[in-house]
Amino acid sequence: VYAQRAKGSRFIDVDENEYIDWVNAVGAVILGHADEAVDDAVKEQIDRGSLYTLNSPLELELAEELCATLPSAEMVRYTKGGGEACAVAARIARGATGRDKILICGYHGWHDWYQAANFGVDPESGEYPFAGIEPIGVPKALAGTVIPFSYGNLTQLAELLEQHGGEVAAIMMEPARSTLPPADYLAGVQALARAHNVILIFDEVSC
Repeated sequence: VYAQRAKGSRFIDVDENEYIDWVNAVGAVILGHADEAVDDAVKEQIDRGSLYTLNSPLELELAEELCATLPSAEMVRYTKGGGEACAVAARIARGATGRDKILICGYHGWHDWYQAANFGVDPESGEYPFAGIEPIGVPKALAGTVIPFSYGNLTQLAELLEQHGGEVAAIMMEPARSTLPPADYLAGVQALARAHNVILIFDEVSC
C-alpha cells in the first residue's frame, strides 16, 4: 500500500482507498495529518528560510518550553530522528559512566551500536532486534556490547545486571509497547537501575 495524501486520522492510497491511520508516523504526527495550525506555522517559517547555517532563536524557545513542561528535563538536545536520538543517548551514557554495555528492550533505530545486538542472538528467540537480518557491515568488535531483555520480565533484567556487573552503562527501553506493562514494572526497572548505578533511558518516540 502506498499513501498519496492524508488528513486528520485518515489517509488515501494511490488507488483512492481510504484507511484509518492507527500509527500516525509512529506517533510523530500526534495532531493528525495536515493539521492547519501546524501546516500554517511550517509554511510561514519556509518563507523566512528553513535551514540556517547558524542556530535559530526558535531552538531556545522550544528548549525552554520543553524544560518547563517536563519536570525531569534539565537540558535539550535536538536530533533528526528517533534512531539518532538513541545513538546520542547511548554515547552520552557510555561517556558519563565509562562503561560499554547497553541493555535494550524495544526498537531503537538501525545504527551500528544497536544492530550489534544481532551478534550471537538466536533469530527464533523472539529477542532478535531485527528478525532475520544479519548485522552485515557492523563491526564485530561491537559484539556483546548491546544485550536485549524481555519486556515485563524484571527477573531477567536483574539477572543480566548481576551477570554483567559494573560493565552496563545504561538500560534503554520503550516504556510502553503493544501492551501496557505489568503493575509497578517501570518502577521496578527504575529501582534496578538505581541499585546498579546504571542510567535509565526511556525511548518514547512511539509512546
